[in-house]
Amino acid sequence: MPKNFPNPWAYYRAVEKIAPPKKDVSPWQLRRTFGQTRLERGLVFVQKAERQGGASVSQVRLWIAEKENAIKRARGQRRAQLIVEKNRLEKLLK
Repeated sequence: MPKNFPNPWAYYRAVEKIAPPKKDVSPWQLRRTFGQTRLERGLVFVQKAERQGGASVSQVRLWIAEKENAIKRARGQRRAQLIVEKNRLEKLLK
């Protein structure tokens, strides 16, 4: 593409948001970015702490409280995943 040429995919995504709803789901709507929410960043830290063997007790307790709040709001597979993550955090406290 020549320099300063408009991006056709950006135009496609912009029009797709304006267009009436379709039966199928757009690939752009399925796209998921990892590590963006506070809970996911916490899991990354937990994984590093498990490998290195260190984490502050107050930080771990804070994340356990956040996981418990998230468990109350979650359903299905996400709830099961959060319970596993909370259990991993509790093992770090022992």
